[in-house]
Amino acid sequence: MGYSNISAPITVVLMIVIAAVATTKVAEGQDPRSCVSKLIPCVSYLNSTSPPAECCDPLREAVSKDRECMCKLFENPGFLGAFGVNSTQGIKLLGHCGIPDFIRKCKELGLLSMPSSSRETPKAHELSSIPRNSVDRGDKEDAGIGKQWVEVISQEPRAIIYHNFLSKEECESLINISTPLVQPSTIIQLPSRRKIKDTIFRTGSITFLTRGHDKTVSEIEKRIADITSIPAENGEGLQILHYEAGQKFSPHHDYYIDEYNRRNGGQRIATVIMYLSDVEEGGETVFPEAKGNISAIPCWNQMFRGQRGLVVKPKRGDALLLWSTKPDGTLDFSTLHGSCPVIRGNKWSSTKWMRVHEYKE
Repeated sequence: MGYSNISAPITVVLMIVIAAVATTKVAEGQDPRSCVSKLIPCVSYLNSTSPPAECCDPLREAVSKDRECMCKLFENPGFLGAFGVNSTQGIKLLGHCGIPDFIRKCKELGLLSMPSSSRETPKAHELSSIPRNSVDRGDKEDAGIGKQWVEVISQEPRAIIYHNFLSKEECESLINISTPLVQPSTIIQLPSRRKIKDTIFRTGSITFLTRGHDKTVSEIEKRIADITSIPAENGEGLQILHYEAGQKFSPHHDYYIDEYNRRNGGQRIATVIMYLSDVEEGGETVFPEAKGNISAIPCWNQMFRGQRGLVVKPKRGDALLLWSTKPDGTLDFSTLHGSCPVIRGNKWSSTKWMRVHEYKE
């Protein structure tokens, strides 16, 4: 499709990042990151019904002295996910530490708002309002692919949209392959690393297609290698996601801070999100930590309470390239992203994670 002509070689030097990095240079009591550190002593006791004082005391202190911060922490589960903790585990842990009904109390105090099924017409600063730094690929429409062009939508995080990256036929092929295979999404429970269903952090259905699953998948993988300058063998298998009305994926990071998940292929350095369908309403990809744009769509206001950030509306065939690392190789916290609940219709998407080394399936 010619995207290799616009890619540029990159040099990535990975650095080890400790958990404390995420909590530096943040106003105490105002940002969820300032409370994440309180959970660090508890990671080893996520499955314990009697956590020790070294775990519970910091949590009790945080809830007592800075309830707003703690409530916001659970409103933006991506901050928890960066430390290997999901919302369900966190809520149970608070209960075991003698802090029951925490979420209910947050709501009663107006400190926690959850996404609803609002059907307002989105008023977002749409992509058309963002200055376009694009490369026009011409009007040629071969193999059912529309006009191709590239749009740099953000520098923090580094995010680029490849418009009409996939053809209509390729989108339909991936959906048809995956429809009989998708299963309810799961998350990894620590420290057992057992897969469990979660109805709070991540909903919807999911399946994976191995590298080179068929000709269509192989061609897409080669195209991704072209635009990222990362060898195809460094990529994980295609993840296919299906969201129905009300289903979502709370904000999270794709990179890992633990050594276990970096053993095979090293760090995840790039994510390519491909939209396989249009969505009647909802289903936007949101970046709450992005700089330079403000959105006013209902999902944004309810999930992030008016913070600055970026919204990408799903469009069939488009691909969003997101770099998890900065140019110097350090992890980019601004890559926090999630998927708003679908309000009307269905959302199909495919995610490809690229590693710094070969990934062995």
